[in-house]
Amino acid sequence: MSTTYKLKLKNNLIIVAIMTPIIIFFTFILIYEEGFSNQLISSLFICFFCPFVGVSLKTLLSNKPGLIIDHEGIFNRSGIPVIGFIPWEDVESIQWKGPWLCVFTSNNEKYITGNIISKLMKRYNTKHLGTPIFINFQNLVLDDIEILMDQLYSAMEEHIEKSRLSMGEGAVGQSFR
Repeated sequence: MSTTYKLKLKNNLIIVAIMTPIIIFFTFILIYEEGFSNQLISSLFICFFCPFVGVSLKTLLSNKPGLIIDHEGIFNRSGIPVIGFIPWEDVESIQWKGPWLCVFTSNNEKYITGNIISKLMKRYNTKHLGTPIFINFQNLVLDDIEILMDQLYSAMEEHIEKSRLSMGEGAVGQSFR
């Protein structure tokens, strides 16, 4: 069984569309101000902000689903930076941390990939959340978050059960609920 969730576009695009010109406007004002520090800060900000906007727009305008849960794992594009596919074999636990559902894996470094900004964001997430992988429900079109949670836990437990059976063990063991 595979469940797909689409990304919410309207709210996110509005935020990016409003914030981008405002930030660029104030950055250019700082560039033309006297002083090396203002110009340096503005230049560095443009170098980091413009790629972030580009990646955000690319992600938001894509027709790809934001989240897919199936028997193989989780395909997560719900946040920025995009993580991609996480097989159930790598998942150790799933926990709520603030507004995010964090996916803890056996090897965080495996998921700290991409360009320099993506890596920096994933390292920041790892430092503050304990993992580079989180599911951002605010970016997904959901009818009921409880249904999504049940699907996540059911898929994880199904994988664990198959692993135990293939190893010849009984069904007794850890539950993720």
